[in-house]
This record gives sequence, C-alpha cells and structure tokens, in this order.
Amino acid sequence: MKVRKIRLDDINIRPDRQRKFIDDTYLDELSESMRLTGLIHPIVVEEGEKDELFLVSGECRLRAARLLGWKEIDASLREDLDQWEREVIELEENLRRKALTPAEEVLAKERLDKVYREKYGSAEFGSNKGGWGIENTARLLGISAGTASTDLQLARALKNNPEMAKLKTKAQMKSEYKRQQAIKSRQLLVLLKGKQDERHDLDVKDTNAQETETYMPDTTRPVIILKTDTRDSITHVRDESIHCLITDPPWQVEHDAIAGTDPSTGLELTKQVLLLLKPKLVDGALCWLFCATKHLIKGTIYKLVLECGYNVFEQIFIWYKPHIAHSSHPYGEIKNDYEPALFFSNGKPRDLMYPIFAINEGKVLGRKIHPEQKPLEIMEKLIDVSTVEGETVIDPFCGSGQVGVAAKKLNRRAILFERQQHWYDVALSNLMEVDK
Repeated sequence: MKVRKIRLDDINIRPDRQRKFIDDTYLDELSESMRLTGLIHPIVVEEGEKDELFLVSGECRLRAARLLGWKEIDASLREDLDQWEREVIELEENLRRKALTPAEEVLAKERLDKVYREKYGSAEFGSNKGGWGIENTARLLGISAGTASTDLQLARALKNNPEMAKLKTKAQMKSEYKRQQAIKSRQLLVLLKGKQDERHDLDVKDTNAQETETYMPDTTRPVIILKTDTRDSITHVRDESIHCLITDPPWQVEHDAIAGTDPSTGLELTKQVLLLLKPKLVDGALCWLFCATKHLIKGTIYKLVLECGYNVFEQIFIWYKPHIAHSSHPYGEIKNDYEPALFFSNGKPRDLMYPIFAINEGKVLGRKIHPEQKPLEIMEKLIDVSTVEGETVIDPFCGSGQVGVAAKKLNRRAILFERQQHWYDVALSNLMEVDK
C-alpha cells in the first residue's frame, strides 16, 4: 500500500458514502490537532475510471486539511477494491474513530453487520453450518453481543422513526425505543380486543335495561353513557379495562342538586368513586382530576388521591382561561383565570404519548352549556396524550359529555356516567351530534 502526497483538489467524494453529517465543532478540534501535530494517519484513496481519485476513508481529515488551507495531504493508494471492501473500510474506520453521532453510530453498525451477512450468509440459531452472526459483529467491533444486538435494534427503530436521530445520546434513544415498543404493544392489545362482540367491546357487563339507558352509536369504537350514579354501576365495568380517567367531580357548587353545597359531600363522593374505579383501571393508566383551587392548595385533594392508593405526579395540569373576567374585588385578589387538574396514575405510570406543557390555553366555543364545561380542545389533548386509538376513557361525572365527544372524535372508546336526567339528555345530544 503506497503512501504519497496528493493534491486536495484531485480527491473526489462519492455521493453514496455512509457519512452524511459532520459536526462543525469536531472539525474545528480536528483541524487544530492537525495544525499542531500534523497528519498522523494518512487518508485512503483509490483510482476510479478515467484515473480519477476517490476517497475511501478519512473524510473528516480531508475536510480539516481544507479548513487549514493545505494544498496536499498524505494518502494511501488502494487498488482493485470492490464495493464490499470499500464500504467495510469506511464503516470500520468511522466506528473505530468514535466521531459519529449516536444515530450515525448505530446505523453504521447495522450496515456493517449487513454487508458481512451479504458476503458470508447469516448464521442460523443453534446451527454449526457457519455464516455471520451478531457475535461476529460484536467481536469485530470489540463490544459485547448484547450491546451489538441493542444497537442493531436502535438502527431499525431509527429507520422507522427518523426523528430519533435528533436525540443526543444512546440512552435517550433506548428510552424512546422502549416507549415506542410499549405503544405498539398497547395498539396490538386494542386490535385483539376489537374482535370481541359489540356490546363487550366496551367491557361493560350486561345490565338490566330498565335500570340503565345506553347510547350505542353504530361504530366499532363506541361511546356509552349510563344514566346512573357511578357508585351503583361501576361494578358492571370489567376490571383492568379502562386506560384513562378524566373527570371533574361535583365539589362545593350550587348547580349540583344532588351533592349539594357541603364540600365534605363532594370530597367523600370523589373518594368513594376513586376507590371503586381503581381495579377497573389498567396498570399505569393516566388520570386527570379537575378540582377546586382551594382544595389543591390545602393539600386536600392530594391527600385524598394518595389515600385511595394512586401515584400522584409532582406537576399539575392547568387550563388557562384568558377571557375570564376579573372578580368584583380585582385589587383584593388575583384573577382566577385558570383551573387546575391533579395528574396521577394507577400504579407506575405509562409514558405520555408526547411531551406537553403544564399550562394550556383553551376556550369553550359557542354558548357554555354546563357550568363546569371544559373546552373540547383541552379534553382532546388530555385523551390524545394519554391513550392510543381504540383505548377506553372513563368520566364518572360527565356533565355535558365533553370527554365522550373528544373520545369519539379521536377514535377512542368511552364510558360516561351522569346521574341527573337533564345533564344526561344534554350529553346524549352532544354525542349524537358527533355522528351527524
């Protein structure tokens, strides 16, 4: 292998090279090192057609030389390289020099494993017939077979989700890969569950038709509303069948004719419902409980939810209401232009489907029907970030039925409870509007 001085302008770079991005900071550091110590390892080139010279390995060193204004560079001239040898030389050098991003690294390892398998065939598990296997790739790179296997899995995940390339570390990539696998498992369970009959598709056991009324639209992702007290009918819901809870219980409010205005009545009702709901939720189900600010500040709701056996997050969700008016004493108190929701889970929480901010703005469009009605966009965001399509959401105090409407629009299933005839009729009407 001959080493000689070659003019930088005579060296061409093929467009199909593995390296697509080179960090500017790394190039600056490399060029400074080459300025001080010179080029320690020559680049590798080969002759192509018409006596043109093409780079085989050393693109970073070549670019650093150009940054330094060099006219020539030491290069090893390789002759008669085939495509396989050319690709292997480039891949192995890139991997050994540790100058790749995490995404480039795992993709390079996956490509190296593939080209060796193409040449030698893939080793069959438990067979002594030879071929190239993950152990061979691991030995070639000087890493464990487990690490090599994980890196190849990450490379395949990257091809399915190119956005993972933006992650800065392999640890972040592994975490994202596990999250995606968990989501796929949930989606698969939904598909398998969809093969059940229409009535059981919502995991509601048979009930006495004279005791409960139901809304069952003609769809494979139905929403059902029951005109009953949640405490009386929650037993009809199958255990471990609900994936998300979103609700706003009747606290100390005048409009609730049944719970009345005694705050202890609303708190006790909420506690009873949360205890009855717990076995109905799948492990990791995410829950959002809108509540009175004074209860949240005093720790009343936090303590209540913990006592029911749930895992409470340190952050809260806030619905920001920018169009709310000041109170009658604007100089004596802060404008109450928000509504908090406690964020908790049944056991160890599932991951959110995507990152969201704690503060979210939303406005009820049109005339506000229910005194505690939430914007549809807020309900949709909570459902979308907590579930995959086909999973089931529950609202034990549904009011105007916004949770059901949002679930229907997002192709989720929902079970709603409303004990007051007036609000049951309103929610039923809103749900029927979605099908029009």
